[in-house]
Amino acid sequence: MYYLTEQWLPTLIVGLLVAVGLFGLTWFTQRRVFWYAMFGSLAVTAGLIALERYLVTEAERVEAVLYAARDALVANDPEALLSHISPDSSEMRNSASSYLRNLTVTEARIKPDLTIALDMKSQPPVAQATFHGVLVISDTTGAFSHQRYAALFRIRFRQEDGEWKMRSYEHEPATHSP
Repeated sequence: MYYLTEQWLPTLIVGLLVAVGLFGLTWFTQRRVFWYAMFGSLAVTAGLIALERYLVTEAERVEAVLYAARDALVANDPEALLSHISPDSSEMRNSASSYLRNLTVTEARIKPDLTIALDMKSQPPVAQATFHGVLVISDTTGAFSHQRYAALFRIRFRQEDGEWKMRSYEHEPATHSP
């Protein structure tokens, strides 16, 4: 089910392969039934891709919050960043405020190895995003400029009033540059 709700490319590839196979059968046998089946497979493929685009899973919602927080970080907008952090997480809120007061973030990248683990059975539901990321930061006092920091990040989320909020985070400096 993951590939039908999270990834559209496998659906497109399988749909096109089926359609090409049916086109080949139509070409060699000259039977219309394969022609209709080919158009039917293309219609089913288009429908599945439309369904994937329409459905937004909880993992996609968590990912959207993560990317919105990243954008707020790069914009150096403390209020926007704090809007994605749970009001109950005073340690994370204080840390974020302090960092943005003392640092200017010029770049924040989330590498493609992002994984989101959901626990929807927990009350309230929780999630953890794990990914390698890169920050390019400068000190507001001018002590250093454009310092690159690569790390493995783990950010924990909790669903609060239907919205995913960040609760805590950990980071381990990368031993190699991702």
